[in-house]
Amino acid sequence: MTRTQHSVRIILVGFVVLLSAGCVSRTPFPIPSHTPPPPYTPTPSHSPTSLPSHTPTSPHTPTSPPDHTPTPPALHTPTPFPPTTASPLGPWEPLPTEGLPGPWVSDIVFATAGIVFAVADGNVYRSDDGGATWRESFSIYREIQSLAVSPDFAADETLFAVDGGSRLFRSTDGGETWEEMTRIAAQIGGASDESVWLSISPAFPSDPTLWASAIGGAYRSTDGGLTWEPFDPGVVPTRGTRLVPNPDYPADPTLDVLEYPSIEEAVLPEDLLYTPTLLVGSGERLLLGTMYGLFRSTDNGETWKESNAGLPATSVAPLTVAPDGTIYALAGGDPRLFRLPGGGTRWEALGPLPQGGPASLWGVALGVTIGADGVSALVLDTADGLFLSRDGGVTWDRIPDTELPVWYELPLLASDFAESGLAHVLADGTVYRSDDGGGSWAAVAETSDVFRLVDTPDGRLIGLALDAVYEWEPTRGPEADQNPWVQYPADFGRRTSVDLKMLSARSVTDRMIVVIVGGDVYLSEDGGRAWTAIGECDFDRPPYWISPRFDADRAIYAADDTGPYVSTDAGRTWIETGEGLPACEYGGPDCGFELLWAERSEDGYDLYALVRYDFHNRVWAARAKVD
Repeated sequence: MTRTQHSVRIILVGFVVLLSAGCVSRTPFPIPSHTPPPPYTPTPSHSPTSLPSHTPTSPHTPTSPPDHTPTPPALHTPTPFPPTTASPLGPWEPLPTEGLPGPWVSDIVFATAGIVFAVADGNVYRSDDGGATWRESFSIYREIQSLAVSPDFAADETLFAVDGGSRLFRSTDGGETWEEMTRIAAQIGGASDESVWLSISPAFPSDPTLWASAIGGAYRSTDGGLTWEPFDPGVVPTRGTRLVPNPDYPADPTLDVLEYPSIEEAVLPEDLLYTPTLLVGSGERLLLGTMYGLFRSTDNGETWKESNAGLPATSVAPLTVAPDGTIYALAGGDPRLFRLPGGGTRWEALGPLPQGGPASLWGVALGVTIGADGVSALVLDTADGLFLSRDGGVTWDRIPDTELPVWYELPLLASDFAESGLAHVLADGTVYRSDDGGGSWAAVAETSDVFRLVDTPDGRLIGLALDAVYEWEPTRGPEADQNPWVQYPADFGRRTSVDLKMLSARSVTDRMIVVIVGGDVYLSEDGGRAWTAIGECDFDRPPYWISPRFDADRAIYAADDTGPYVSTDAGRTWIETGEGLPACEYGGPDCGFELLWAERSEDGYDLYALVRYDFHNRVWAARAKVD
């Protein structure tokens, strides 16, 4: 199996939190808070049954003290939950984006002193307040490359845009609507998008002349973009060549060549780490485009502030939440890891990720634990292998994985990993252990056919197999490296295989664990040794998200194209839980909803989702308070 195949499996196994799915289509948002929709009642394929009680057996003689060998209690008949009528969640709100890198701004033009158009991440945006706030004007499949605005925009509201395939678009109503006019040149674009730069006559529209340049060629239109012909500008255009007409054109037909980036003598922000792509202005208003966002100055470059309000932040992929509430995330094409402290509002950029870029890291899995000194240790699972950071994500070292099968999940780090180096990982149905921080791995012979490894708040590990449960409980003595795994019989439906997309598990408390296997909901209230089937989820497209406070609200979440749903009776009935989300047809091409993860907080828990609205991706959160 190749590492690419392994990466796909890692996404399904170790990072299924980013592969949200849903249920059948229902009424789109917003949801009237005073009139919840009728509950959805799935039709069970079989009646839930309690698992039989058995005497636990161990595959070998335990070396731990006798009191470490538990006896499973007798199973009980679960108390039926009342039908779902209300959601535990409060309204959804977008996460703050201050401090995150914004979109790559590739072109900016002032139509008037206050009206500005920008190309960011291939989309066209309009600002009516000099660049303080923005709204989307144009978005197409092939990214827009550059713009040209009529010098008489105040009267004719005309502007042009060109994409990487040299297709020309025109708007005559200030960017509200667009029409495709023609293709400038068949040889531009093709298999990959090309950088195409537009320019417009200073005498437009009386002289309806446009110019376009791309690698190796220049083109001119004298009829407002309807037809084009090659011409010789006197230079060989490169990827960054833009032809700029003399202000006295057409009396002086000279064309200057502008090579981007062009920043001239402007005072730049001291904290910019990347080369600016362009700088444009009107009076004392300056807009600076960089590879990682847009900056605005209202005092001729003396001071700068980020100006991304209304523009989509670079797509954010949250990876994990640390025990102290810190969120770690990837942000678009940035080669660094970003950190948002618990309760904070500003993201922090950490050191470069392994391999110097995110190409092999998008959709990876990240695990984190905090050492006695308060410094986080992180393990990163990528298509290129395992990486470890002992300084909170600033520097990374490769973890040897040659002793592991190709298919393995994200390693589970012991709570004292920074000191002990103890970690476990599930690989091809067997649990492996490392005592040296991932330097070497050894198979745990007592385990087999495990489909999920769950760590509990009290430091135990529970291995779930179709017909068995394995428990490892750490000891606090010199024999810590010889802890036994105790086996208990189980019956999770006795299916011949496990669909990982149908699998969810959560250790709610030290003693309560909830598992959803194939849609069947199982509950253990004795730490994972005995189980009861309590319900059945019947959505077409899981996964399901188990409430971090299932002990209090009995909530399970799911999502489809129309948004999130919740059940508080083990999956029997469901209601929508999308208060606060944008009013949008989520099944359409410009809207989407994906549950990302749920995390316990001091007074309840937080549920996070990736919301795509008007072609923008942003992370939203909803809070649940639990008494």
